[in-house]
Amino acid sequence: MDHFGWTEFAFIYSGDESAERCPVYLTDLQRAVFDNSKFTISFSTMWRNDTEAEMRLVLSELSQRARIVVLCSSTSSIKRKLLLLARDMGMISDEYAYIISDLGTAGYISDVDSLHNRTIYVWEDQNVPADGRDKDAFEAFQKTFVLSDVSDDSRTSVGFSVFSDDVQKKMKQPPFSCGASCDKGSGWKNENAVSVIEHTIERVMPGISRFAQVEFHSMSKAEDQGR
Repeated sequence: MDHFGWTEFAFIYSGDESAERCPVYLTDLQRAVFDNSKFTISFSTMWRNDTEAEMRLVLSELSQRARIVVLCSSTSSIKRKLLLLARDMGMISDEYAYIISDLGTAGYISDVDSLHNRTIYVWEDQNVPADGRDKDAFEAFQKTFVLSDVSDDSRTSVGFSVFSDDVQKKMKQPPFSCGASCDKGSGWKNENAVSVIEHTIERVMPGISRFAQVEFHSMSKAEDQGR
């Protein structure tokens, strides 16, 4: 922001995001801005659901409040949908800049089709049938920056994709056994693994605690008998 001389920006995100993701990110940004009076968050909001009507409402309000927009969404299709709506509303121009800031995503890469050895980009519609607006989406994404902690190098992306699939498979196995909730079709993301692990620990710890108490009691009894 400092490089471009931008001092004000908006922060928008999807209400379907994990509470540990975008809301926490917004809190961190607010703290950073508080410590640096040079910058101001002029507007922050979320859309409660991913319907076109809800997203249009947020964009309409945004157009009156900001031109630099930080977008937090971990779902490629939602980012694509939002930017296409922004394009349709005349909000993709030299007046606007969108900063897509995501953790655990590989820049503009949405997925890797290892079967066909092809990289799938975020502006490509993965629905069947497709909406035929990939060119419009590509033009919209040209008005964006992406901040990511994962390289968009294709080899790295393949490695990350394999790692992600491995994490998902392990979460379905004991002691986690999260079942269908770990399917990508159910909205599974790698960040959900933290919650699954926490719940597993909470579930097994009482048993471990009881076992430890029995062992301690047995050892104490044996020690008393040996005296």
